[in-house]
Amino acid sequence: MRVLGSIRGGRTSRLKQKVENNVFKRYHKLRYITRIRHWHGRAIHSPFAYSLIREALMEHRGNTFPIKEDLYEWLQREGISPQKCLKICRVYAFLQYKSYCTDYTRYSREDMLLIGDYISEEQLKCLADKIEKQGKRICVVLFGIYRTLPQHHVWHYLLRNIRCVSMDFYSFALLFFDRELNPQYYKMRL
Repeated sequence: MRVLGSIRGGRTSRLKQKVENNVFKRYHKLRYITRIRHWHGRAIHSPFAYSLIREALMEHRGNTFPIKEDLYEWLQREGISPQKCLKICRVYAFLQYKSYCTDYTRYSREDMLLIGDYISEEQLKCLADKIEKQGKRICVVLFGIYRTLPQHHVWHYLLRNIRCVSMDFYSFALLFFDRELNPQYYKMRL
């Protein structure tokens, strides 16, 4: 009888966790949509951020950038939608980057770092310290910042404690580490 009780308890706790996670996702999506501050680059006063959004991220501008095929394929394997893959590839081309890394544990001086997995606050702090020491503009792409509660906590830790320009697009975020840029936070929808 005890074995059955523990199995039922396990199922109940997993179901409860799924429901809580689903409610968390829906709540934050609705909250995100109602609190968008920057729509299509409006009210952005940083020349770097404005040109990045208007020239690289908005497709209807008529700008064409070469797409790095292996980066696009890696993004699709990670389950990123084709539209978002294209936007990230356009950012890569717009900033004229030459290299990227898909594993944050093996990062060493690449121009763009893509983080698709969960990363803890301690790992993120160590990584940010390593990036800031390099002295060049580096872009970090974080996926799923609102996917689960722990990822959401890491995202808010980053906003509070790490000096960078951050652009929140709900499903992914772009972080720019550059000493010449003032730290700013943009929450936007394209």
